[in-house]
Amino acid sequence: MKNLRRIMAIIGILLLLGIYASTMVFALMKHPLADRFLMASIFCTVAVPVLLYGMLLVAKNLEQKGEELRREAEDAAGRTSDKAAEHASDAPAEKASDAPSEHASGISAVPAQDIINEKGDC
Repeated sequence: MKNLRRIMAIIGILLLLGIYASTMVFALMKHPLADRFLMASIFCTVAVPVLLYGMLLVAKNLEQKGEELRREAEDAAGRTSDKAAEHASDAPAEKASDAPSEHASGISAVPAQDIINEKGDC
């Protein structure tokens, strides 16, 4: 990321130097379109640095948000694995009987292995 920033900074500097040089050339030129070229060059002299600054702010903000999201995801993953281990140790022992249990609604729960036959069909 630092190398990319460095390369982009060098490109920005070269672009600005080119714009400043073209502004000087257009100011001294005796051509019918020189006034329009000069105005365009002066506009770019102001607009390009503002756009570059805005792009740097957005990139910095996105980088900070990305780091925050990465930390939150790592924390959440750590908490999830801690809770899973905690719940596994607190889980009650399973019943030894294979008899279907009955719920408060009166519906008996049948274990899944009783429903599925040996071939895996229902």
